[in-house]
Formats: sequence, structure tokens, C-alpha cells
Amino acid sequence: MGRSLFVPMLLGSALFLGGCGDSSSYVYTGSCEMEAQLGYVSERLHDQYFWYNYVKDVDLGDYNDTLPLLDAMKYAKLDRWSYITTQVSYDNYYVAGTYYGHGYASRFVDDRLFISYVYDGSPAQKAGFKRGVEILAINDRTVNEISDENLWGTILGEDAEGVENKFIVVIDGTVVTVTIQKEEINANSVTAAKIIEQGGTKYAYMVLNKFIEPTAEELTAAFAYFKKENAKGLILDLRYNGGGRLSVANLLVNLIGGDNTADKLFLTLDHNDKYQVKNTDYLFASEANALGLDTVYVITTDETCSASEAVINGLRPFVNVVTIGGTTCGKPVGMYGYTFCDKHLSMIEFETVNADGEGQYYEGIGATCEADDDLFHDFGDTDEGMLSQTLYYIDTKSCKEIAAKSAKTIRSKNTDPLLSGFAREIGAF
Repeated sequence: MGRSLFVPMLLGSALFLGGCGDSSSYVYTGSCEMEAQLGYVSERLHDQYFWYNYVKDVDLGDYNDTLPLLDAMKYAKLDRWSYITTQVSYDNYYVAGTYYGHGYASRFVDDRLFISYVYDGSPAQKAGFKRGVEILAINDRTVNEISDENLWGTILGEDAEGVENKFIVVIDGTVVTVTIQKEEINANSVTAAKIIEQGGTKYAYMVLNKFIEPTAEELTAAFAYFKKENAKGLILDLRYNGGGRLSVANLLVNLIGGDNTADKLFLTLDHNDKYQVKNTDYLFASEANALGLDTVYVITTDETCSASEAVINGLRPFVNVVTIGGTTCGKPVGMYGYTFCDKHLSMIEFETVNADGEGQYYEGIGATCEADDDLFHDFGDTDEGMLSQTLYYIDTKSCKEIAAKSAKTIRSKNTDPLLSGFAREIGAF
């Protein structure tokens, strides 16, 4: 099996686990007539796609756009992630860290929908949205109606400047109606970074929601702060982190492991049998302000996905990783990206395995201790369910009991994500 060695000192890597990558190896020179575009997508799926031998044979003449074709041809049993978006949308999010929307994320608890977080300065925040606010209806359709009629992909309209939507929400116990417009959102990666003292030890606590290019600068600043504060432990809150650039995930594990893991194998990328020559080893490296930890506590949910799971899996052979919360989403695979006719195709092309050869966690990575995603306390509040469970484990090396169904029914009947395709990569409305 061919393999190259990669020491990720630069952040311009083309490899993505939750997102997409460089298309320079396959520059599109064909026509932008739809027939040619459809043929290009079909060709990529039959060649570089990780599950190329499971691609469905379809009549290209039955399709008038590329995304429906991709959805029809991909390996539906395992592939929940391949997508097509515009090149502009891709660049805005993964390179600049922006997208068009209202600036909030939401999450079901049983059959009720609550705000999980909002971006600072967003239209949602200005309208009073905050963690724990309940959404009752959008544009005169109740939340249950939207779910039952599968309208989550259309109810909020186009992701463009000025698109307006009406919400009925419960803010501080009062039902209110608000109308807000979409605008360009600055999607910062680090939602919270603070020091928590527990048992006489300083623990760094960080909420990290994505791995995109601007994340690297935010991580560097956060760990400089943790190092200055002499943090001796880390609670890494990845509960809503859907993934992104593998190079940035590699930066994070370097900041965690430091000299303890330097030059060891972080991950191996394994491609389909046509492209074994592209198999690549990623190594740990030393970073300034690394904490050099032998144990890390990671908070997880079913929205902890892709590059976040790679962090957990890649650290495990060398660092004691304690997971608190719920089972992760189950994406041990990643993508490159292909640009054609102002579109961007991201399809699964490789699996990842750690230094012990472990991967294929399609059912997710289980939690050491289960805990509720407590939407009614802010991030970093020591009474918040997941953080409280983490601190209890740190003190006792055991899990405190929670309500039997809580961590397992967070999505209830809404077993599919509210967001799909590229919107799922962004993770927010």
C-alpha cells in the first residue's frame, strides 16, 4: 500500500473531514452545459469516491441538476455527507468564516425545539435569541408541522442578505413574535474559553464549534491564555462541532499533546483501491503554548462529528481521552473538493484510522459517562449538565447517575438533522 508522510506545519492543507478541500489536481475544463456537468459528477463518483463500487447506475438524462444526481448515485447506506454547493458559499465559510443566515443553532429536546447557541452580533442575538429560548413556530408553521412535512430545508428561504422570517419564541417565560432578516454572519469557532478550578487544579475549558481556517488563530489565542494561566488540564467542549479542516484539527491535538505526542502518528488516510498511492500519514508536532497533557476530557453529542471524532480517535493511543455526554455522529471519513462551473463538489474519498489502526466508527464514539446537553445553562456554568458531569468525574473517577432517558432521546422523533448538505457543515441557520 502506497503512503506518504505528512507533518502538518502549514494550515493550507487540502484535506477536510467535515468540509471539503482543494480541487487543483482535477481542474475542470469542460463545458458548463448541464449535460457536461452531470457527466463530470458521475465520473468523479465512479473514480475517486471512496465507495465507487456502490455507486448506483442511473440515466443522466433523467436529471436537470447536479445535486439531485449526487443524491441519487451516492452510497446511501453510509454516506450522509457528500454534497454540492456554490464555490462562493464554500469560500465564504471555510476560508473567511462567514455565511448568510440569522446566526443561531437549534436542537430538539424530545419534540420541543430550543436555541443551542447564537453568534455574537447576529440578527438572532439582537432579537433576543439565546441558549434555552424555545422556538414554537416559524412563518406561521409550528415546529411539529415543519418536521412532519419535512420543511426544514425550505422554511427559512434562501440564504441571502435581507431574507426575512417570522418566529414565535418563548424568551424568559414570555411568548413573543419577532421578525428578523438574514445577513452575513461571522461564525467564530471558540464560543467560550475560561479557567475552572477544581480540586486545587486549574482546568482550561473551551467550547469549539468548528475547524475552519480562522479557527487556527482562535485556537492559538485560547491556548496562549490557558498556558499563561498555568492550566494543568483541559475540558474540550465539542458538543456542536461538526468538523472541518483536518490540518486545524491536527493543530488542536498538537496543542493538547505537546512534547508528549510530538512526531508520533496522529492519523492515516486510507483511500479506495484505485488511489492507495494517495494514502497519507499525519504526525503530531510540537506547538508553542502546548499544554502537554496525558488526559483530556471531551464533551460530546450526536452533533460531534468528523474532525472532532478524529481528534478523539487520534489522541487515544497516546492520551487518556474521557468522553462525557452522548455518542458522536459517526463520520470516520473525509473529503477533497472539486470546483466546476462555479460549483463545489465534496464527496467522501478516504477513511481515517489512528496509530492503533482503529477507525470505522460509523455508529459513533460512545461516552465514558452519559450526560444531558443542558440547554438552560450557559457554556462554562458549572451547573450545566455536561460540565457538571465532567467535574464530577474529575473528582471521583466515576459517573453520576442521570435520568435514564435523558441523554438518549435528545432528538426524539426527529432522528434526522434539521440541516443537510452544505448547511449541515455550517451547523447553524
